[in-house]
Amino acid sequence: MPYKFGASSGSTDAFDCSSFMQYIFKKNGIDLPRSSRQQAAVGTPVAKDRLQPGDLVFSDTNRDGVINHVSLYI
Repeated sequence: MPYKFGASSGSTDAFDCSSFMQYIFKKNGIDLPRSSRQQAAVGTPVAKDRLQPGDLVFSDTNRDGVINHVSLYI
C-alpha cells in the first residue's frame, strides 16, 4: 500500500502512520482515534524497557515538542 499523508480513515488504498495503526487495531476489535497525537492520549503509557509486540510508539519527528508519528513495536 502506498503512503499518503492525511489518508482517509477507513480507506485501504493508501495509509499514513496513524490510519495504518487505526486499521490494524480495528481488525483486532480496538477502536483508535484518527491522528497519532489523539492516539497517544488514549491507553496506558509503557516504559521503553516494558514494550511488548503490539504496543504503539509515538515520536516527535519534527522535534517541536508535538507528537506527529506513530509506529508499532514488534
